[in-house]
Amino acid sequence: MLDIAGDGSVITGPEIDAMDDVKLRSVVNGCNIYARASPENKLRIVRALQTGPTYKGPMDGDDPDDDGPPSEDEGRATSAPGPSSVADARRVAPGGGSPLGSGEIAIQIGTEKAEVGDEDEVVAADRPGRQVVAMTGDGVNDAPALKAADIGVAMGITGTDVSKEAAKMVLADDNFATIVLAVKEGRRVWDNLRKILLFNLPVNFAQGTSIFWAYVVGFKEAPLTAIQVLYVNLITAITMGMMLAAEPAEPDIMQRPPRRPGKRLLGKLILWRCAFVSVLLVIFVLGMFEWGAATGLSLPQRRAEAFNTLVFGEIAYALTTRFVKATSFHPRSFRGNPLCFISIAVTAALQFMLTYVPGLNTFFYMSEGMTGIQWARVFVCMVLVYAIVEVEKALVDPCLMPAVRPILTFIQHHVPKFLRIPRKVTAKAKASIQRGGR
Repeated sequence: MLDIAGDGSVITGPEIDAMDDVKLRSVVNGCNIYARASPENKLRIVRALQTGPTYKGPMDGDDPDDDGPPSEDEGRATSAPGPSSVADARRVAPGGGSPLGSGEIAIQIGTEKAEVGDEDEVVAADRPGRQVVAMTGDGVNDAPALKAADIGVAMGITGTDVSKEAAKMVLADDNFATIVLAVKEGRRVWDNLRKILLFNLPVNFAQGTSIFWAYVVGFKEAPLTAIQVLYVNLITAITMGMMLAAEPAEPDIMQRPPRRPGKRLLGKLILWRCAFVSVLLVIFVLGMFEWGAATGLSLPQRRAEAFNTLVFGEIAYALTTRFVKATSFHPRSFRGNPLCFISIAVTAALQFMLTYVPGLNTFFYMSEGMTGIQWARVFVCMVLVYAIVEVEKALVDPCLMPAVRPILTFIQHHVPKFLRIPRKVTAKAKASIQRGGR
């Protein structure tokens, strides 16, 4: 008999026998799967899953005539509090005449079995505490619950057309292990979207605000020209953004709790880092531009230095953005994404071409190139951007966010609605939530 591990791989019963409870927990933690494991290992898998930050479990409503009480080692595992997280939904579901409120039901349900017609109310019972509810089913009777759940999962081979239409995910191979892989891929895509926003927004703000502040503080010339700004938007930002889009999943991605339904893509962290990094880049761009004036450099040389400071600062920032909160000063930064180093090499090569190739440098207002001292200053700025952002990542949660969270909350509430993920709740689910709250 085969058991299903938390990362979606398959391991044999003897391998689980050789694991202690701590090792088993690390293998299956973060997942919510129904494994028809060998009898001696069922309870161990359930207990291991119960100790992790899993989301609420799938239900099976296709066997209402089975009067035998379900055992814990048959159930779907969840991390709900209490001595037992697996229960017979027929004993606690609203349709079964239970005196329990929806909130109490949410604590007790795992669940193993639900009567036909009760599944959607059981799903709704999990919502008062804003648990993330997953429901699996393949029959017509499962459709209401599949629709009401945060994630409805239908079977692609044995499932009915009605259940497939109601579900948000269809398993083409009817394999529960695929759910784990789908969750991991979904989290990776979400993370990479956030990383692209974390990179592009500060860079784009820095370009515009550097020109704005140059005139505010009294510079006679703009540090960047229109063609340089367009180049960064069309070439550099896209090249580095493709690198971030190809990032593999971070090591802890399956140990995180589920994302809150309705969570904004443009959150407080993105708003804060957008402001912080854009200010940082503007300071370095204007500083290098003015330093060049103080040392008697010509306007093309000063603009070349400011332009390269911006682009190489972007490269340094892109390296830190590969890990949103974890440090990138780690050997893992050299693994997993070969496109990262290709993008950096292409961007750096293009910068040298724009600076020194005759005709190109004239078109980009850098006709006189740059001196070695200027390149040294650009390199120092690049290292400083990387180091400062890494320090900010270490301090943002314990020190910075508590201070700026009220301001960011106000800004976040004024984010356009199209950046918010809609959450649809059926009328029956809403009614069940209201009954549980009364």
